[in-house]
Amino acid sequence: MDRYNDRGPLSPRKQPVVAGQKVAGPGSASLKYDFLTALLTLSAQTEGTPSRLAVRLSLIVTARFNWRLGDFSVGPCALARMWGVSERTARREMAHMRSFGWISVDRPAARGRVAQHRINFETVLRDTMPHWDAVGPDFTARMTQQGSETSQRDENNVVPLHAHIETKPPQDGSLWAEV
Repeated sequence: MDRYNDRGPLSPRKQPVVAGQKVAGPGSASLKYDFLTALLTLSAQTEGTPSRLAVRLSLIVTARFNWRLGDFSVGPCALARMWGVSERTARREMAHMRSFGWISVDRPAARGRVAQHRINFETVLRDTMPHWDAVGPDFTARMTQQGSETSQRDENNVVPLHAHIETKPPQDGSLWAEV
């Protein structure tokens, strides 16, 4: 199966990746929420086309994105219904997202089948980066990979539940010390 963007075929990739991390498996839920947070922060902090597209892309991610395969297949009619706009506007908005580099065509539309799109997470995150500080320093650290050092430090700070500690009763002359 060939995948395409506006510049031609894409190289095959088995799992979708957000900034070098897998978006399926352990720890992926926080990565998904972080991506949506970045998109919605862009929407809240800006006006105009980027703001509108960020909300619409977050709706696609929430409602129709397949995290396991890393793509979404939604026709312009369904997008128009979801967004509350005409089909022409839905097509125009998808073209805007492609021109921003936020999405690319994975498989072009053919007779009886809608186009399959892939989200370019790295591009979206790069475009949302100026607004990460509005969420907080922990979010910025997590998104810039400084958070991985913090999580490793926290893993070393785990206290075992059942530590094997031998305690001896006080030698006060009672029989309890011998039990």
